[in-house]
Amino acid sequence: MPDDEVVGARWWQESVRLSATPVSRRRALQALAVLGGSAVVFGIVAAFTDADRHVDISMDSLELQKREGWNVGQEGAALRFPGSSGVDADGNADWEQTLPLLASDLSPAQAALKPYYVPTLFQALESPSGATLRGELKPLLPPDGREDTLRGEAILSLFRAVDMPKD
Repeated sequence: MPDDEVVGARWWQESVRLSATPVSRRRALQALAVLGGSAVVFGIVAAFTDADRHVDISMDSLELQKREGWNVGQEGAALRFPGSSGVDADGNADWEQTLPLLASDLSPAQAALKPYYVPTLFQALESPSGATLRGELKPLLPPDGREDTLRGEAILSLFRAVDMPKD
């Protein structure tokens, strides 16, 4: 080997030896403690500054919806019912007339079952603020809806044959 290569290798070996001084365990733990402490301080500062932006309003959501309507905060947003029709399963177009009566129509006939009936969802259609909701609702039939309707009517006829309960 020529002397120039050995000299080059010598300076290289010297630089590698000088740059490879190991970091002491104490210094590494100090760096981790400083890094972790600064992350905790940053998190606390962020949590306290973020709390000022939110204003909590305590109000009963049902009362708010009764007063403002079903679409509080989304006024003008339309409901979409793909495949909806203007007629119900019986082919009647006057189904909209019965929506305000839905809560009373669905209430149990037996007095023993009335404590378990919660008509809140259906009462949204009764109130004056529910007029927009009544206008948005549409009957939906599955693609083969007539077949399902006939199947349901067949089952109903079986119940009627054995004096079905009136509830």
